[in-house]
Amino acid sequence: MPPMIASAVRALRLNRKLALMLLLIPYLLVELAFNHRLLMLTSGTLDNQALRGLEIWGRIISGIGLGLLLWTFAMSRLLPRLAGLPALMLSLGLGMVCMWHAQKAAIDYWVSQAPAQDKQISLALGMLAQAAALGQLRTEHGPLMNQPASEGLRLTVAALFPASALHATQRETLILNWARQMGASYSVQDLAQIPPDIADNAYRNLILPPLALGLSLLFALLNLAQLAFALARYAALLMHRELGRHALVQALLSIALIAVSASLGNAYVDTSAFALDLRPGLWRENPLLALLTDWGLHAEPPWFALAEWAHNSVLMQASFKLPWG
Repeated sequence: MPPMIASAVRALRLNRKLALMLLLIPYLLVELAFNHRLLMLTSGTLDNQALRGLEIWGRIISGIGLGLLLWTFAMSRLLPRLAGLPALMLSLGLGMVCMWHAQKAAIDYWVSQAPAQDKQISLALGMLAQAAALGQLRTEHGPLMNQPASEGLRLTVAALFPASALHATQRETLILNWARQMGASYSVQDLAQIPPDIADNAYRNLILPPLALGLSLLFALLNLAQLAFALARYAALLMHRELGRHALVQALLSIALIAVSASLGNAYVDTSAFALDLRPGLWRENPLLALLTDWGLHAEPPWFALAEWAHNSVLMQASFKLPWG
């Protein structure tokens, strides 16, 4: 290849990598900030307006994350002549459409198919979430928190405890015992009297955190791996070098980030109470919800400090409220 053409091709590739990095950095900051805000809100009880706002923002931001991945892995190969702005806009549009409908369909399906008893139980579990996060609950196999927990773990447990305990062994007896431990007094008959709209909202409160938190962190890690590899390729191009087997290396980096995050233990998931009384029933009754809940319980706490920094220091504690709310 003539030197002038080679130089032009190299400059074009450098510009593309720079453009990708300039898109990924703000996206990652927003995604992590949203993840932190979501964790702060879903560790308590949400009203309908707050719940709706989190659902909508979650679909939009995760759709952008999916769109950036599509742009890198699909459009640059399927439509090489549209590798610039048209492919980016098409990818972002596809990503947001897919995530919008996928998340809405998943939540609507779960709520519509859930037995009334699950919805009623979810209200009681929501009221016990803070006690679980503080290590005040126990089962016959011991406490649900076996040592002092960090702020990130406490917030994660408060958000995901209702889902993790939804199909606990002998759940009605267990929940009533927990309620008595906390000074509350109600029966199974009292739960059965909960109005359907309140029970539905409580179940959405249970479903939303594992789905939204799980997808938010997943797309953040996938795009973090993409950013790391883009930086490496950019540096290699500046030094007139080339990194081989690009897609494979990036895929391995993504897998490593996800695997390490998903394998880390903590003071909640390492307890016998969680492993023997909570986890098996959820995996048996609802494997997809179990997968999302397990992923969040393992992977959220290690990234909490970075998400907190992005939200508080960079995005200045953005509320992520609906503009028309």
